[in-house]
Amino acid sequence: MIVTKYSLMMGIVWFTCVTFLGSCLLSREKGRTFQIVALVFLLGAARALLPVEILHGHVVQCWNLYPQVRDLWNLELFPGLTVLEALAQVWAVGVTVFLVGLAAQIWRLHQIRLKALPLPESDPVMAIYRAAAQRMGYEGALHLVTNAQCDRLVMIGFRSPWILLPGDAAKLSEEELFGALCHEICHFQRRDMWRKIGFLSLRCLFWWNPAAYLMARKGEHLMELECDRLVCQHLSSTEQLSYLNAIKKMIQPGSPNGDKIPMGFVGRTSKKMLLQRFRVALHPQRALSRKALILIAILCVLAFLASYCFILQPASHPTSEDLGNSQVIPGPAETSFILHESDGTYSLIMDGTMRDILTAAEITTEPYCTYEIVEMEVD
Repeated sequence: MIVTKYSLMMGIVWFTCVTFLGSCLLSREKGRTFQIVALVFLLGAARALLPVEILHGHVVQCWNLYPQVRDLWNLELFPGLTVLEALAQVWAVGVTVFLVGLAAQIWRLHQIRLKALPLPESDPVMAIYRAAAQRMGYEGALHLVTNAQCDRLVMIGFRSPWILLPGDAAKLSEEELFGALCHEICHFQRRDMWRKIGFLSLRCLFWWNPAAYLMARKGEHLMELECDRLVCQHLSSTEQLSYLNAIKKMIQPGSPNGDKIPMGFVGRTSKKMLLQRFRVALHPQRALSRKALILIAILCVLAFLASYCFILQPASHPTSEDLGNSQVIPGPAETSFILHESDGTYSLIMDGTMRDILTAAEITTEPYCTYEIVEMEVD
């Protein structure tokens, strides 16, 4: 397996398409297939991170637009520097800047935690915290701290749940605070901190692609939906209403949440996303059967593997200058093939470009005999 500029382009195209597909599925999600939506996002990210080209993959020729893009790539901005090389350098610089920014956010959050004041064990809120942990089945260490810089309930722990209590937590009743703490403990139990860091890291790698930002936002929304569903399974009907009322008090639809790493009780959202959270919490639909989920998951994985079976490459006819060059250096078999055209001629295609005209005798000799012969279809 190799990585080429064309396989990288295919990986980005597949990642973008799968991200928009997952976003559409999530917008219609009512609690039946959370696992499938998560798998779709996972496979989309994997396709972007593994843009390899397999041996004997089928080459699909693109005669329109793609050749012009290839020619643009190969233009020299300066001697020895093509457009493609310049874009690669800009990409690398952007990745570095965004990753440094992500690390700075983590460090800033660590400093906020160090400056936070722990609540004494005798504080009534600690009793609510312990009750929430017991309800969610968590028996590990508990940390509840306050910080004036924190404007919302925030879970920042990796090995144990460290929860920052906002200064305006008094606006929540005991029942509402109980549900909010259950939500944050659920985030810790599901290791959502690591998931969000993964989404944000992917966004840093593909900082120029809007699909990366969409996946990060929808991925966070998916985690909130899953936590809402799991928490409500542990709450009574009255407690569920208090839980949802806490969401209304702690969120303003459409207001940004910022780019903090932690899984907050509520993230940035829209009215549509907020209504979806309420529907999933109050009227959850029965999940698909285990067999159905396994079957759909297998189909998704097969589609993921099938995406590697072909690769789109630009194709164009050679110029008179190209044909005037009598010496053609054969390319590797995985990137070259022979096109048998309708008029009976054999064209040598190397890296998406026609490089030579071969005779019927030549295609039986080395190295041309190792190349695949593709018949041109005539409409």
